[in-house]
Amino acid sequence: MPAIRTTVLILTAMPLLAGCGMGQLFKLSADRQKGAELVALAADMETRGDAETALALYQRAATNGSAAMQQALGDAYLRHGRIAAAIAAYKAALASDARAARAQLGLGFAQIRAGQIDEGLANLRVAAPRVDTAVAYNRLATAEAMAGDVLAAKASLQKALSLAPGDLDLKTNLALLAAVNGERDAAVAAMQEVVRTAAAQPGHERNYIMVLGLTGREDEARRLTLPGLPKRQVATILARAKSIRALRDIAARSRALGTVSSV
Repeated sequence: MPAIRTTVLILTAMPLLAGCGMGQLFKLSADRQKGAELVALAADMETRGDAETALALYQRAATNGSAAMQQALGDAYLRHGRIAAAIAAYKAALASDARAARAQLGLGFAQIRAGQIDEGLANLRVAAPRVDTAVAYNRLATAEAMAGDVLAAKASLQKALSLAPGDLDLKTNLALLAAVNGERDAAVAAMQEVVRTAAAQPGHERNYIMVLGLTGREDEARRLTLPGLPKRQVATILARAKSIRALRDIAARSRALGTVSSV
């Protein structure tokens, strides 16, 4: 009997589907199922390292025109650095469903990656509270920092941490934000706390060196003994930090630096 009840509900809803007939309804359902299967297969290909096959499968899934499949395609393009294609896919998703908050979030971040700071920030300010995840607020913080709004960026990162307490990447981003803003002691102390954590990874150690460089503590960085970080790599990070430190303002420094984990 539950199957009959479901059919009754679908038939009752038919006037809302702009005259969609039963054949079209079944086709839509089949298309969605096929799209979901293709996306699952594409994700599996990605985990196996076959990016080209994965992208081809995402593209096939998106041919059904649904916002969800277009968003999945945009996410895949974004993961593989194909920013212009990601922007196009996210826009297609929003054309299909203007309320697709995750597509708008993806669009905003892709625009930030493309250097379209104002457009990206506008989209992220709308999408982040609707999606309401740590990733969403971290992306918003990235845009705010790149626009030079330190207080807003700090508030967004704090919101992200409230949703993902203890996340070391978010704590690192807070430390980097403090460093590019000239808050030297706070930045170094925050990164020292991160690298002393048992879950710290080599990437966190690299960002500790970056923070030391951004705050003018190159000598301290060179004295550190980090098994996973050769001296030549330390020198490379410090050189980059020096060039960022020389930039004129917080917005320019943030754009040059980027963040640890925004996707």
